[in-house]
Amino acid sequence: MGCDIHLRLERKAKGKIKWRNCNIFRYDTCWGYRTYGMFAALADVRNYGNIEPLPVRGLPSDASVSTLMLYGLAVADKAEYDWQCSTAEAENWVLCGYSHYYEVNGRKYCSHPDWHTPSWCTTSEMEGCINRIFKKEDGGYKGGYAEWLALLGAMKGYEADGSECRAVFWFDN
Repeated sequence: MGCDIHLRLERKAKGKIKWRNCNIFRYDTCWGYRTYGMFAALADVRNYGNIEPLPVRGLPSDASVSTLMLYGLAVADKAEYDWQCSTAEAENWVLCGYSHYYEVNGRKYCSHPDWHTPSWCTTSEMEGCINRIFKKEDGGYKGGYAEWLALLGAMKGYEADGSECRAVFWFDN
């Protein structure tokens, strides 16, 4: 069974206190190919090469509303949509330790039971992970790097005006 990373970019404009979703991702949060070296560097997930990981920080307490909504399922009496779960499902997942409850804009959510190891990193931390996994001694890059460099470029672009940017992510398998 494979493992995927779900990733959202968030930006906090200079002088602001709220993080907002960067609109380069709409609804599907899966990012790129299964590059287990990056998973290991970002959060010690699928770390088959004894790669030094960043600390696992959990979902940020100030995550954007859209990130929080995508991280879990809205709890409803009866789940009618794929972004919902029933109250009975949520209670069972929480009781079994697979999930936890949280609130978004006054609505009850349950973390997705198949998702694990939520964390986040800054632009400079992302760049460090990319360099450790993909950069060769001659300054070039090993295969599989293009999407990660594009992500880093987007993060740097969002910071060009003095804003902060972070990648918030979690995994499934």
